[in-house]
Amino acid sequence: MKIRVVLGIAIASCLVSCASVHRPDGNRGLMQGMIYDYENRPVCGYTIALEGTGKTVTDLNGRFCFANVPYGTGSLSGEGPRHADYRNTFEFADRAQILHVRIPSCAWLYRETDRELSEGDLAGARKNLESLPNRERETSVWKIYDAACRYLSAGDEERDNLRELAERLDRRYSHE
Repeated sequence: MKIRVVLGIAIASCLVSCASVHRPDGNRGLMQGMIYDYENRPVCGYTIALEGTGKTVTDLNGRFCFANVPYGTGSLSGEGPRHADYRNTFEFADRAQILHVRIPSCAWLYRETDRELSEGDLAGARKNLESLPNRERETSVWKIYDAACRYLSAGDEERDNLRELAERLDRRYSHE
């Protein structure tokens, strides 16, 4: 009977320690991750920042890693020239863990904006347009889609003014 009790306690103790994902007292590990776009292509050259640790850039396969990362909750952010910015928290609990992050490319967001405008989903189109990085707001494509969204949500008088704005933008940027 004593052997069963001791054996039961030992097994329960082992199960509890194996199931625990939290590593207290500053245990650290190598955090690895992969960045893919919404079309499952690796995102190369994307800058990733891990709060309190530093920055790195993804390789040709969209991979990144940070050494000496404390176990627990962390904040990851990223930006790249052809993809939307990223910001999210994560739980880092195991040295074998690999973070898989999917981000939309700017081209994908523009295609979705176009599709939603064609289907009359103005709210969805505006949401996609607003999720593009701030640097995109200086491009002719962003300005034309913004003008289209504003036009479709405007009243008759404002539509006339916006139609003129769209025509000016079209003439200005049609040579780019």
